Amino acid sequence: LSVDLRGSPPSRNESTLRKTTRLCRTHVIIMASSSSSSSSSSSSSWLATLRGVESVLLRNEWPETAHLANNSSTTTSTSSSSSSSSSCIAVDCVDGFTQRAAVSAVEALGDLGVLSASVALDDSVVDVIAAALSDKAARADADGLDALLECGVACLAEFMRLNVTGPVVDGKEDGVSYGDEAVAALLQHVDLVALRWCALAGEDVFQHAASLHLVVLARLVLAAVASRGAESHRSAKLWLARSAAVHQSLLSNNVPALQQESQDNLKQVIAELDGCTDRASRRFNARVHTETAFNTVQYWNYKECSALLKRAEELAELTIELTGVLGKRTKWQRDEKAQLVLSVTRSAAGAIEQQPAASASTAEDNGVDSAAQLLPEDLELNSDVLLNKMSLRTDDDTKHQQSGDSPSSKKQAQLDVVDQIVVLGKGMDLKHHNPGRDDLTKEQMLAYIERLLDNNKDAPPQHLSWSVTSTSLSQRSFWQLSNNHAQDRSILQMEKLAVEIQRCADKKNMHKAVAFRLRDAFAVRYPANWMVKSNLAEAYMKLSLVNSALTFYRELGDWDAVVDCYVAAGRRTQAEVMIKQKLAMCQALEPSEFGAADDAKSVAGDDGKVGELSAGEIEESARALSEQARRQLLATRPKYMCVLGDLLSEPSHWERAWSISGASYPRAKRSLAKWRLDHKQYEEAIADYEVALKINPMFRDAWFAMGFSALEIEWWETSVTAFARTVALDPEYGDAWNNLAAAHMHLKNKEPAYHALLEASRLKFDNWKVWENLFHTALDLGRYQKAMSCMLRVIELKRKGVRVDMGRYDINKLVDTQLLTLITNHVLGEIAKWRQKKQNNGKGDENKQEQSEQEQQTDDPDVVPSIVQQFKLSFLPQLIKLATIHPKVYQAQARVCAALGEADEAVDSWSKVLKFEQKNGWQQEPEWLSSIVDAAESLADATVAHPEPSKHAFASRTQIDGVLTKVLRSDVLQDDHACIDRLRACVAKVDAADQPSSSTNNSNSNDSSSGERELPEYLKMWK
Repeated sequence: LSVDLRGSPPSRNESTLRKTTRLCRTHVIIMASSSSSSSSSSSSSWLATLRGVESVLLRNEWPETAHLANNSSTTTSTSSSSSSSSSCIAVDCVDGFTQRAAVSAVEALGDLGVLSASVALDDSVVDVIAAALSDKAARADADGLDALLECGVACLAEFMRLNVTGPVVDGKEDGVSYGDEAVAALLQHVDLVALRWCALAGEDVFQHAASLHLVVLARLVLAAVASRGAESHRSAKLWLARSAAVHQSLLSNNVPALQQESQDNLKQVIAELDGCTDRASRRFNARVHTETAFNTVQYWNYKECSALLKRAEELAELTIELTGVLGKRTKWQRDEKAQLVLSVTRSAAGAIEQQPAASASTAEDNGVDSAAQLLPEDLELNSDVLLNKMSLRTDDDTKHQQSGDSPSSKKQAQLDVVDQIVVLGKGMDLKHHNPGRDDLTKEQMLAYIERLLDNNKDAPPQHLSWSVTSTSLSQRSFWQLSNNHAQDRSILQMEKLAVEIQRCADKKNMHKAVAFRLRDAFAVRYPANWMVKSNLAEAYMKLSLVNSALTFYRELGDWDAVVDCYVAAGRRTQAEVMIKQKLAMCQALEPSEFGAADDAKSVAGDDGKVGELSAGEIEESARALSEQARRQLLATRPKYMCVLGDLLSEPSHWERAWSISGASYPRAKRSLAKWRLDHKQYEEAIADYEVALKINPMFRDAWFAMGFSALEIEWWETSVTAFARTVALDPEYGDAWNNLAAAHMHLKNKEPAYHALLEASRLKFDNWKVWENLFHTALDLGRYQKAMSCMLRVIELKRKGVRVDMGRYDINKLVDTQLLTLITNHVLGEIAKWRQKKQNNGKGDENKQEQSEQEQQTDDPDVVPSIVQQFKLSFLPQLIKLATIHPKVYQAQARVCAALGEADEAVDSWSKVLKFEQKNGWQQEPEWLSSIVDAAESLADATVAHPEPSKHAFASRTQIDGVLTKVLRSDVLQDDHACIDRLRACVAKVDAADQPSSSTNNSNSNDSSSGERELPEYLKMWK
């Protein structure tokens, strides 16, 4: 090709370039099919470059096979001009020249009249640009829309390079510079206005992000293109969702508008991709599913995240599971122990072609750096105890050795980039469903991480991912920070990642690193550099390195964390002076907007000084600030006032912050509401929470606090609404589910309360209060089988000492005897119904013939009801194990056994009831005697009711007689003649049952007349 596009209008450039691209692409395909292998490799490289002309960044991974087939009949033979293709925005993005692409995009927007010198430099500049873009997009054809899309993605890619992936080597010199002074001045003003434009729902914007105008332009351009719907490129909605995610990363808290925008667009992309069945489409679909899952996690929607990742695993044709392999973890370990590892296998249809690692010469020829230069450094452990990597036993099974998929083999199958993204997503899903940093979750997460890091060994460049590796190293540092043997490596690794954005091994070919890092940054939602530094500062705080953390927090402008560091270091006064100096500078810049003299007195001392600075010095410092710094300082006024209020716990500061912001800063109302809640001003707290949540409802803790306040003053409807919104935002919030159930119970909504408590018991499995609430609710609804399991769980938790306020262990406090009796009575009623049905079995043969087979099985009179089986075979044995000496437990067992006709077990149970009713010192407690006598009478009745009374008569009489003897010998109880008479009646009743019946042979009467009564059969051997 010989096409000079530099002197033509931009619209003609795009149109001509697209036509020549199609022709040249077809020509390259023909060359590749009719040439040698070396030429074929070169042709493939040309084809990849040409596909970048019509697709930007990841758009070339969107399946375009149908588009290629439609143009396969056209051929041409011309020479090529490399300068024309390198000037294309799309090619620059794909090749990593994002800075040049962004400059070209801004110039193209200027040629379209969107960015012109006629735009007024005021606060409405963004609205003017948005209106111009909407007008251009509405009148553009398909090529024009694609050109706008490329401009938007180029701006977004350059913003990601400057703030997320890097490399950013030379600081300010590496930023975006524009040749047109008018456009540069316009975009500089957009930077000033961007802080206010990006601050949605009153949330703070990170002020130190580089080139904010790029994300503003990207958002406006992509929104204008996507507004054309089906007429725009099919990837437009995907890029719009990604721009919304970048916008969300700039804000201090989640915003519902961005959540709705990103989720809706990603779902539309998935719906379109689900209709594609070829392998390339399915793998790209798996990537988009994982990206959507990471987006849902941002907004606490963990259930949807799990469903998306499960679908991604199916689309990628992977099987991901944890398994055990023998191996060694420490340097001095002799015996191999079971180690938890991750096994990743793929189906035969999903197998990828295994390629050897690229040699140095091959990598250089392909324009790819070595893995050591591309990926962040993985630091060695250097521990005296632990090995750097687990030493796993080598599998001798040749079948596994050939497939390479055995987790016990030293070399597992290579995972391509899509596979790694899916595996990383599954690991993060495991983390979010097990938020507690327990040992099991830690080992499971480390298994995922080690599998991803091991995949980088001897991997070809196309199977490496900077974003996946960086995320894996960050997660490993997080989970090993509490390990004394790995703590040093964790903190050093986090420090390496914090400066990774500035690392570039080859500055001359920096574009290679840019393209490599940007490739997967959107798919895994890699955090911005300020978040990486914030995580490092948080790790410093956990290790009590307060001064190191303070340095990072001051750099990031996180003034809440700065104050926390000062307080932790015992420098509360210094923190107060620092915030007051910031407020004094704001007052010096805009005294009329800031407030009256009373506000000045609240900041300055009696001498007019703030700390060691006088009013004049503060004003001089404020005037010396640049316009950008001034706007940043003034935009942070409400936050400074709120931080001062938090530090001093004075409501006037929060009220002033609300006033300064023009009633648009919800944090001020949230802080004020929390203070009112702490001081039990519940009605005022609810009112403040309502105002704050009306501006930004994406605060689960604010909804929870509002619901709690409503509970305290018995506003049940308000409480239900608040807790329902809490669990809608975070379905894994166990306390909110429990309180929601409590509010429903007060409203007599038992069924919703029951289902809420089921969720609460799942999430708060070790909270006895939740289980006790579920126990009572299940009884109220007549769900006795669930009530049994709840009762067992409550007793188990109390025995473990979870209920710390119980005091000294007392067996009588473990079992609620009244509710146990209620359950027992219900079971006895079910037994009575079952027996009645069994008796009437022969009478209903005609009706039985008309019933279906299933109904006959359900109504089978020979089958004991399931609740009776659970009570007898499961509930009672476990209850006896937990409360071994509680008499009421054996009383329930005795009653059920008697109803079932199990006479031996009934007598034995009543014997244990009588035994355990005799507590220590019962002879001195008259009020205990009545229950003991009741147990003795029940034992006597059970013995008499036995088919063979003589079988248990001797043991029962001995036990009852022992009780009678103790009563007669007690100075306290010997005067209770009523109880004594009842015990003697029991003894007589058992003796009468033990007498031989009149139907026995005459030899018995002869023996009786001789004065010696014959003993029962079971006692003859003993005699």
